[in-house]
Parts: sequence; structure tokens; C-alpha cells
Amino acid sequence: MRKAHANSSSDSRVTDQEATVERAITWLGGKVPSFTREALREDFRLQFNYPSQFVAFIDRWYKQGRARRLKRTVIATAATLWEIDDLVDALPIAQQRKVKVRFFEDPHGPISE
Repeated sequence: MRKAHANSSSDSRVTDQEATVERAITWLGGKVPSFTREALREDFRLQFNYPSQFVAFIDRWYKQGRARRLKRTVIATAATLWEIDDLVDALPIAQQRKVKVRFFEDPHGPISE
């Protein structure tokens, strides 16, 4: 099975991405629950790291003090849904049930209607 590879990016690009994510969350207003913020951060991270890709991942929530934290593990990435389905199908059934698959638009690409 093909594993996902993290894009190598400069520190300034990562900082820009984090700043963009924080601006987007701020734009949503201050009343966003912390667990929603965690999920949005992870969604934006995947959008920047895997633009125009299908991404298979597993979310695990854990407690850190009084806060809930999200640990998102990328299982595989692919250009087509058929490829990602084949990669997920190769996993044990118990793990397949936990997998979520999403397509992430290129944040620098054209705006689609």
C-alpha cells in the first residue's frame, strides 16, 4: 500500500499556512467550540499538504487536561477515488471502519462553483 508522504515545506510556508488557518477560524467567530477548531485546523492542514488529492485518514480524539485534542493519521493519498478505495480496501476490516476519505481542493487553485 502506498503511504502518504508529508510535503517538505519551508518554515515560512508552514507559518503562512498556520496564519491562514487562524484567520479562517477567527473569521468564523469566537463561538466555535474547541473540538470544532481542532477539526478545522486538521482539515486546512490536509488541504495545504495534499491539494487536489483524495486523502484517507483516521481521527482519534484524546483528552489533554480539560481539552479534547485531535490526532489525525493520514493512511493514504491518491489522485482518484478508485485508487484510494483500493488502498483502503487493503486494510483490515476493523481499521477500514474507522477510515474517512475526503477530497481536498487546492487552496491556491481556481474557485469552483
